[in-house]
Amino acid sequence: MKNKFLLSVVVSLSLLTPQVFATTSSVNTAAHVGTYNLILQGDLTTNSDIQGQAFINGNVNMLGQVLEVGAHLPSSPSVDAVTVVGNINASTVRVFNNNNIVYGDESNIGSTTFEGGTTNVRDTDILKTEFNAIWSQAVADSKTFKELTPTSVFDTADNNILKFKNDNSLDLNVFTITTDSLSSNGTFDFLSTPTVPVIINVSGEGVINLTSKPSGSFANFANASNVLWNFYEASTINFNSGSWYGSVLAPGADITLAGGNIDGGIAAKSLDAQSELHNALFTYTPPPSNDVPAPAGLLFMGLGLIFMGYRRFKK
Repeated sequence: MKNKFLLSVVVSLSLLTPQVFATTSSVNTAAHVGTYNLILQGDLTTNSDIQGQAFINGNVNMLGQVLEVGAHLPSSPSVDAVTVVGNINASTVRVFNNNNIVYGDESNIGSTTFEGGTTNVRDTDILKTEFNAIWSQAVADSKTFKELTPTSVFDTADNNILKFKNDNSLDLNVFTITTDSLSSNGTFDFLSTPTVPVIINVSGEGVINLTSKPSGSFANFANASNVLWNFYEASTINFNSGSWYGSVLAPGADITLAGGNIDGGIAAKSLDAQSELHNALFTYTPPPSNDVPAPAGLLFMGLGLIFMGYRRFKK
């Protein structure tokens, strides 16, 4: 009998305890694809420009070529248009609107010349620390997003177009799709023009070859800032379909862009691009948690009920 009473105490406390502690979300897309047009853990190889900010933890491999960054950034206040922690192997790095070019060591730049902005040399260890904080947030957000419960569905009933049935009355639309389903359909579109954030979690390990093409309201720069693709387990992604719309969060992937443009930010392991990156950034701030601290009176009432149960047990 005594054990049964103790069990009832534990159960009662377990029912109260979850209400005592408030929970807060750690999601912060502004730390990565909400600020940066490109953020790479490794190397960049490209023959096209990056219209927003870029933070490259690895090397820039563009021997004899020109890297242009920040054409769509404002001139005031000035920002770090391009930051490179590793080596810069390019003929020229050019930024626009007098923004900043940042690198970690004079020995890393070789014969590269810099144009159009203010050059800043910073301690390499400090730059690595800054990058690691941003990168850790990107990895954490990718893991958080993949656990979200889907709020909407998709089908191919409309002329064999993969239709994402978004709902603009929600604060956030969440879809979950496999790479096979995405790649097996020729085109995809939204049910309606997205006016609220959309997260599309894409499962699939290893090498992913994307041949599907966006269409309709999906293929629109104005809508791209509302879309995030979360390739949370891919190791390689080859974009072979031309232009792509929406930011790409793929912290474990080496990405190749064969052609067309990307309207959105990219957070990836490395990038080999023959495509422009357009500065359509995704920023999603979760609403406050519904869990609130339990009033003190409720806690004392629970303890009172436990005490009354104990008195009855003794009688």
